Amino acid sequence: ALNILTFIGPNDREYSILRPLRSILLVGKEDPDDFTRRMLLTDEEMKNILPRLERSCRDDLEKSGFFLASSGDGNYDDRE
Repeated sequence: ALNILTFIGPNDREYSILRPLRSILLVGKEDPDDFTRRMLLTDEEMKNILPRLERSCRDDLEKSGFFLASSGDGNYDDRE
Protein backbone atom coordinates (compact mmCIF):
# COMPACT_ATOMS: atom_id res chain seq x y z
CA ALA A 1 0.00 0.00 0.00
CA LEU A 2 1.06 3.55 -0.65
CA ASN A 3 1.37 5.65 2.52
CA ILE A 4 -0.59 8.87 1.96
CA LEU A 5 -0.38 10.42 5.43
CA THR A 6 0.92 9.40 8.86
CA PHE A 7 -0.18 11.13 12.04
CA ILE A 8 -0.08 10.71 15.82
CA GLY A 9 -3.43 9.92 17.41
CA PRO A 10 -4.73 9.17 20.92
CA ASN A 11 -2.19 7.70 23.37
CA ASP A 12 0.64 8.75 21.01
CA ARG A 13 -0.24 5.91 18.62
CA GLU A 14 0.78 6.31 15.01
CA TYR A 15 -1.96 6.04 12.37
CA SER A 16 -1.65 6.05 8.59
CA ILE A 17 -3.93 6.65 5.66
CA LEU A 18 -3.00 4.13 2.99
CA ARG A 19 -3.94 3.70 -0.65
CA PRO A 20 -4.11 0.09 -1.82
CA LEU A 21 -2.00 -0.72 -4.87
CA ARG A 22 -4.71 -3.04 -6.18
CA SER A 23 -8.46 -2.48 -6.22
CA ILE A 24 -10.29 -4.11 -3.33
CA LEU A 25 -13.89 -4.61 -2.30
CA LEU A 26 -14.99 -4.18 1.28
CA VAL A 27 -18.18 -5.72 2.61
CA GLY A 28 -19.80 -3.66 5.32
CA LYS A 29 -23.01 -3.15 7.23
CA GLU A 30 -24.94 -0.15 8.46
CA ASP A 31 -23.78 1.31 11.78
CA PRO A 32 -26.71 0.88 14.20
CA ASP A 33 -25.81 4.20 15.86
CA ASP A 34 -25.53 6.23 12.65
CA PHE A 35 -27.30 5.20 9.44
CA THR A 36 -24.90 7.33 7.37
CA ARG A 37 -21.87 5.23 8.41
CA ARG A 38 -20.82 1.72 7.49
CA MET A 39 -18.85 -0.79 9.54
CA LEU A 40 -16.74 -3.80 8.55
CA LEU A 41 -18.15 -7.22 9.35
CA THR A 42 -17.02 -9.27 12.33
CA ASP A 43 -15.24 -12.57 11.68
CA GLU A 44 -18.45 -14.46 12.50
CA GLU A 45 -20.51 -12.29 10.12
CA MET A 46 -17.93 -12.83 7.36
CA LYS A 47 -18.23 -16.62 7.74
CA ASN A 48 -21.99 -16.30 7.25
CA ILE A 49 -22.28 -13.50 4.67
CA LEU A 50 -19.34 -14.06 2.27
CA PRO A 51 -20.45 -17.50 1.00
CA ARG A 52 -23.92 -16.04 0.35
CA LEU A 53 -22.41 -13.05 -1.46
CA GLU A 54 -20.14 -15.29 -3.57
CA ARG A 55 -23.11 -17.50 -4.48
CA SER A 56 -25.24 -14.48 -5.40
CA CYS A 57 -22.48 -12.98 -7.57
CA ARG A 58 -21.86 -16.33 -9.29
CA ASP A 59 -25.60 -16.80 -9.95
CA ASP A 60 -25.93 -13.29 -11.41
CA LEU A 61 -22.87 -13.79 -13.64
CA GLU A 62 -24.24 -17.11 -14.89
CA LYS A 63 -27.63 -15.49 -15.61
CA SER A 64 -25.73 -12.90 -17.66
CA GLY A 65 -24.11 -15.62 -19.77
CA PHE A 66 -20.85 -16.21 -17.91
CA PHE A 67 -20.38 -19.85 -17.00
CA LEU A 68 -17.90 -20.34 -14.19
CA ALA A 69 -16.32 -23.65 -13.23
CA SER A 70 -15.88 -24.02 -9.49
CA SER A 71 -12.59 -25.39 -8.21
CA GLY A 72 -14.32 -26.36 -4.96
CA ASP A 73 -12.34 -23.88 -2.86
CA GLY A 74 -14.51 -20.81 -3.45
CA ASN A 75 -12.38 -19.63 -6.38
CA TYR A 76 -14.14 -19.54 -9.71
CA ASP A 77 -12.45 -19.82 -13.03
CA ASP A 78 -14.06 -19.24 -16.42
CA ARG A 79 -11.72 -21.74 -18.10
CA GLU A 80 -12.77 -25.37 -18.52
